[in-house]
Amino acid sequence: MRIVGVASATRESGHFGGVTKHFSHLKKHLGADTFTTDEIGRVDLSVYDVLIGNDRCAESGVFLGPRVSRAPGTWLEFWRRMGVVAMVGDIANQRRVWTNKRIKLIAVSPATEKYLREGYGAIADAMILNAVDTDKYVPIEHTNKKPLIIHGANDDNKSAGSRLSEIAEILRPDFDFEFLNITGKTQNEKPHRMAMADIFIQNSRYEGNSYLALEAMSCNLTIVASEAGLFEDTDFGFPVAEILPWDDTPEAYAEAIRKAWANKEKYSPRKWILENATIELFKNRMYKFLSEVIDEWNRNK
Repeated sequence: MRIVGVASATRESGHFGGVTKHFSHLKKHLGADTFTTDEIGRVDLSVYDVLIGNDRCAESGVFLGPRVSRAPGTWLEFWRRMGVVAMVGDIANQRRVWTNKRIKLIAVSPATEKYLREGYGAIADAMILNAVDTDKYVPIEHTNKKPLIIHGANDDNKSAGSRLSEIAEILRPDFDFEFLNITGKTQNEKPHRMAMADIFIQNSRYEGNSYLALEAMSCNLTIVASEAGLFEDTDFGFPVAEILPWDDTPEAYAEAIRKAWANKEKYSPRKWILENATIELFKNRMYKFLSEVIDEWNRNK
């Protein structure tokens, strides 16, 4: 099976967000060749069996070819709710894409299945969770003087920074707080930095399935999360996190953090990751689905 992946950015182009993480997994574990939307126009697609793109590619027209698969992620809900802001053409193109019967849709969480259905009247053909390298993101024995809360944003993110600073001020001096502040040059530090923390906080309004949250769960951190992405509609089966509405007050988040830390033994986030979101599971699910898609296309030629 020859796979080509096209994204708005790739790690090779100097970007290190969730989209590029997804495509780095396709490249490393499924042998995909990956390109940006700027590069794909120069690629001979006839040598590939399937093309996988991300939801930011709609405007490029890439998805309107005959052999296309696509993975909705973090930006789908953003476009659904905020897309009227100077994106009218893009929205029209997206609806044309997401409802095209020749295009197979992969949701990365139960929440993105809902976004597709409610935002576009489109039904996902598969739900394949994002995955985390559980050999790289592992718990580390450590003793911090105070419980350390970590957040994935950079401290120059004014929107996240302001709200998180309010929460931190309420919790000090009993807790320490820091932003992850990871850049391309410091990517190799992230597993250790994550594992040396005690608590991970996600305070997002829009998520598809946050890799940072998955990585924190794999490190078995205590998780306090907004009801978005993975934490919106997933039936975990056992406690993995303390979950709040995204717009709850800083006081409510601070109280949830205190409660979660006091009862940290009841949560089993790494257990859930090992049972549901490993690289091996991702690889097998994706390969099975793509094989079925290719077989269907070949039958209907």
